[in-house]
Amino acid sequence: MLSSTLDVLLQDENFMNTYLAGDRQTLYNYGQPLFNQLKTEYEITHFYFIRTDGTCFARIHNPNKYDDQINRFTFLGAQETKQITSGLELGKTAYALRVVKPYYKDNQLIGYMEVGKEIDVFLKHLSEGEGHQHVLLVEKQYLSAGDWASTRENAGLVNNWDDLENHIVISKHTSIEDNVCFNSDNVERVKNGESLLDELTIDDRDYVCSGFIVTDAGGRLSGTVLSLIDHTESMQLIMMLRNAVIIAVIFFAILAVMLWFGIFKNITESTQKLYDAIQRIKKGDFSTKIDIKSGDELEDLGEAFNAMSETLGKLDDEKKKIEHAKTEFMSITSHEMRSPMTPMRGQLQLLLAGNFGKLSKKQTDSLDIVLRNATRLDGIIQDFLEVSRIEAARLKFEFKKGTNLNEHITRLATEMKQFMPEKKITISTNLAKVLAFEVDPDRVMQILRNLTNNALKFTPEKGKIEITTEKQGKYLLFKVRDTGIGISPENQSRIFEPFFQEEQTMYREHGGTGLGLAICRGIAEAQGGKIWLESQKGTGTTFFFTVPFKPIYEIKPIKLLFSKKEDIEEKLEIVFTEMLGPIGKSEVVSIKTKGLVRANINDYIDEITKHGIITKESSSEFKQRVARLFGASTSRTSMKELQKQGMLVSTKKDKRAVRAVGVSLSELQKSGQVDKSNNKQEKSSSKKVTAEDFMKKSK
Repeated sequence: MLSSTLDVLLQDENFMNTYLAGDRQTLYNYGQPLFNQLKTEYEITHFYFIRTDGTCFARIHNPNKYDDQINRFTFLGAQETKQITSGLELGKTAYALRVVKPYYKDNQLIGYMEVGKEIDVFLKHLSEGEGHQHVLLVEKQYLSAGDWASTRENAGLVNNWDDLENHIVISKHTSIEDNVCFNSDNVERVKNGESLLDELTIDDRDYVCSGFIVTDAGGRLSGTVLSLIDHTESMQLIMMLRNAVIIAVIFFAILAVMLWFGIFKNITESTQKLYDAIQRIKKGDFSTKIDIKSGDELEDLGEAFNAMSETLGKLDDEKKKIEHAKTEFMSITSHEMRSPMTPMRGQLQLLLAGNFGKLSKKQTDSLDIVLRNATRLDGIIQDFLEVSRIEAARLKFEFKKGTNLNEHITRLATEMKQFMPEKKITISTNLAKVLAFEVDPDRVMQILRNLTNNALKFTPEKGKIEITTEKQGKYLLFKVRDTGIGISPENQSRIFEPFFQEEQTMYREHGGTGLGLAICRGIAEAQGGKIWLESQKGTGTTFFFTVPFKPIYEIKPIKLLFSKKEDIEEKLEIVFTEMLGPIGKSEVVSIKTKGLVRANINDYIDEITKHGIITKESSSEFKQRVARLFGASTSRTSMKELQKQGMLVSTKKDKRAVRAVGVSLSELQKSGQVDKSNNKQEKSSSKKVTAEDFMKKSK
């Protein structure tokens, strides 16, 4: 918003002429009404004209101060790079988000223009409607005691400079005077990276005291936000569940006694009812109720369970309503936003074509900027429309019987060769001979076009792109392999998240909303398929996705936006605990210091295997579970291949056993469980093992 405001202000000829004439009072008189409008509508609080030497020519928001030297990080960055800069700056009494842009006339630098907005309004919005409390504290070393005292006196407020030793509260959105949370000790804990999740009870309400640091444009940890998050309703539910657990403990104690009195059958039936109900709750059936009429603690437990089930059901209903409202809002808003885009772009094109009169070069350039941004906005709105259809299960598929996808793929590859021809990238295909089947070719090509387009963007000149298909059971597998820049390991698990773009030059050059791969995931999963990738930084990336030979007509909603992101660290803790026992969680913490990426975890697994802490078989399973967690594919060798090479003895249980183990041929050879020799005559019967034996060894 600040950048867009600057773009408009920099094109105002009255501003420029008055500034060049050095008429400060006229500049202030002309700019004051506009500044007041910006302050009212957009809460803009600062408006500067700065000379090329860094001295302030005029403050539209404060006409009485000028000719002082500007030394803020954002201005110095713009002065050094001659480019637009932005950042959070700590002034004399408050933080402000600032944007500075060079001021040019006829390609000659004449100064700089700056606008800013104090961030107190953000804390205000965070505090509205939820009962949460927020306080912003700043390190005293970055402020002046005299300036602060003067500001507080002018505002008719008590000077709070001496309330805390090293910090001062500069913004406060709370009705609670709580020194237990809002204090210097907690600021230091947050700055030191300690976990701050203290539970407090204030005025019969339950809160969690937490916080986060504020880093300014100079990279200084100059401030801290401390928060009291109201979770009273959550605690009430927890208390209800705790009571249910207490009753369950009492129940099992009584059960042990009652077994001696010959009523085991009645208790067993009630216990089975409770177990079955819990299993239904786990599957999301919150309408589950149990009917236990025993006249004892079992009946109390049943009533507590029913109350819990009812509460969870209400919470689930509310969640579904919110999800539905969100999806409807996205769909309606995106559609209504797109409706005026077509006539607007049409009128802009007519203007540029000269249909309404001849335009100057400056007018043409400005209109061209508007048209390009309107076209980009239209593309963003189309992506949001597609996402809303995916989330609402309204994504349309037009399945066509007897479709030969090879023809569509070949045509697409030919078309894509015309995209960025100056890079001279080779696009080849290696397509499996698959009989025609029923499928929506447009949707499949939508995914393939997006992946190929990305490969073209991020592959250097004279690189190679290969499109491959192969039959895999009930699915057709697609591969798009490039020799591009690759994706870093820590970002591979996030690449299909909405709006995620890896921070690197080539991504920023090509822009985009970050919704393309998320939409591809939605299309693939709506048909019961999968999409994943394998990549190595600097050597290239291969994207995979599958399409079923039998289409799915009943489309289910796929959550893409605003859904909870998968917590890799939490899932790793589960895998480590299951593989290593109680120490697993602490081992994840130790690996985290080096970075929770797949390569570091595999190195750790190799190390503990080397020292005999886990077996080679467990190491193989460990790595496969980690690979699946990070979205990588794991190869499986079929039973027929193992039998064909004479590495396993054929039994009726072989096929089921190997599928259960899910290991590749190379892993079997590496672990020494099968013979590496290809000469069947040289294999001794002692080296042949059944899949059932291998299962026992794995255990």
